[in-house]
Amino acid sequence: PLAEAVLKPAQGVIVTSATLKGGGEWSNAEGRSGAVHLPHGAERFEAASPFDYPGRAEVLIVTDIKRGDIAALSGAYGRLIEAAGGGTLGLFTAIRRLRGVHARIADRLARAGLPLYAQHVDPIDTGTLVDIFRDDPRASLLGTDALRDGVDVPGHSLRLVVMEGVPWSKPTVLHAARRLAGGGNAYDDRLIRARLAQATRDDAGRSDPGGQRQRARANAWRSRRFGASGGRIRHAPSGDRMKRLTLLRHAKSDWDDPVARDFDRPLNRRGEKAAILMGQFAARRAMQFDMLVASPAVRVVETLDVFFTGYGQILDAHWDRRIYLASSPILFDVVRDLPDKADSVLMAGHNPGLEELILDLVPDDGNNDLRENVEAKFPTASIAVLDLAIDRWSQAKEGVATLASFTRPRDLDPSLGPSSR
Repeated sequence: PLAEAVLKPAQGVIVTSATLKGGGEWSNAEGRSGAVHLPHGAERFEAASPFDYPGRAEVLIVTDIKRGDIAALSGAYGRLIEAAGGGTLGLFTAIRRLRGVHARIADRLARAGLPLYAQHVDPIDTGTLVDIFRDDPRASLLGTDALRDGVDVPGHSLRLVVMEGVPWSKPTVLHAARRLAGGGNAYDDRLIRARLAQATRDDAGRSDPGGQRQRARANAWRSRRFGASGGRIRHAPSGDRMKRLTLLRHAKSDWDDPVARDFDRPLNRRGEKAAILMGQFAARRAMQFDMLVASPAVRVVETLDVFFTGYGQILDAHWDRRIYLASSPILFDVVRDLPDKADSVLMAGHNPGLEELILDLVPDDGNNDLRENVEAKFPTASIAVLDLAIDRWSQAKEGVATLASFTRPRDLDPSLGPSSR
């Protein structure tokens, strides 16, 4: 009957979830779906929820957990899962925090007979993880957006939803444009209400530990916030003196784009593919950065945007014009000016300056294959990780670094090698 009455005579059909209107009035739903552009308007139908939310749900907001305190966040998750006897879906806005919490509580819960599974930890596809969770009422599952937006677990298997933070949208240029057209803060609020409705559609209760409002600034280019994900991995020599500097060259730019200035040159499609691939690689390697300092050139900004799309979370970008087409001596000045509270810094910029900086920082002992690879070429979208044997950035000088890793896009996908376009 549905196909005959609706689908067959229609020129086009949008099929969406039951939470289409969850973020506001019909005008919002029609704007989000594009129905406002229909020549004769849209016909509407709304069914009331069969669930008794006031009678069946309880909302708890935990306010005594400091932002960034993974130990306290893990303790909260552990206690909540134990109190619920499993049956908990834990939702995270950052893979790094998900992994950190899982590592701290998995053994503790296992000893209590409460299995814990997690996206980005267990080598199992999301559908299978959900099936395992659904079939075992004492199991719990940690995950990210894919679990919040596209998974239904009816019945007793899901008794508690725990959200470590409000799922604000990633601050992309597209989101900034939609936000501007949709009323600014009001647009964000409608979006969040829809996401929360999706996450809690058939839940007996949920909790939000440390759920502080995290508005992401999204003013086009220079004030955009970016993300970093994954737990920190140190490969430090003995002793406490250590700073880590990760260098990311911008991805391949579009020389066919007729821009007036080199500064404004955007990425091409191959560059976008390489940037997201490198972001995914960095997430798998569980990298974390305390600070991001970058050239404000458009191709660097776009590289970071795509890189962190594949990577996760939020990190403020410190735009430093000195990095744009800088030589090694200028980049040394940028490094020496970094704040000492940042132990692990990501610098995004250009060649040949980044390559020269690596060759100056890493001594040539005649037996360093990684250094030789950099000297041969530091391709677009490549990542080099350097450990500096210093305890203050002002001490940076030639020969103080070890090249811990050097990864090119072609190392992950041969189609991104020099012979391809």
